[in-house]
Amino acid sequence: MQNVTLNAAGIPIISIPYSAFLATRIMKVEDFLSCQIRYQQFQAYLQNATGVAVSLNQIPNAFTFQTVDLLSALGIALNGDQDINEYHVRGYFGLDENNNMKILFVVAVGANLNVTPQIAGQDAYFVWSNDDTYQAFVLDLNYPCPPLCPGSAS
Repeated sequence: MQNVTLNAAGIPIISIPYSAFLATRIMKVEDFLSCQIRYQQFQAYLQNATGVAVSLNQIPNAFTFQTVDLLSALGIALNGDQDINEYHVRGYFGLDENNNMKILFVVAVGANLNVTPQIAGQDAYFVWSNDDTYQAFVLDLNYPCPPLCPGSAS
């Protein structure tokens, strides 16, 4: 994968060109980590409130996707690009400061879902390639249902 480097803490960072659209759809890493903590608290609440033995495997933190599968689901032709099989994204569930559900995306560097046992890889955060401050972020690209559901007025 292009532009992957390690920051001082050893976390993969992916340098991408600035995008005005993406700039409106990002979340700082520290806010992302807070969303994950709130979601884990929500998982614990569900386990305690229902009185039903629920394992954390039944209430996942995230899902890992092969990029090729996402593109195929969107009907995007791959034109024989074999390298695309190496790319994975991970969507983490989270709760923002207003307890609104989020799915936040990172690149899963080194993930491999085609082997046994599967390899999770390491999460990579994004930075703007023209930003010397290296403010790391994740992508907040979702529009939840409700309110944006099939058949609803938008």
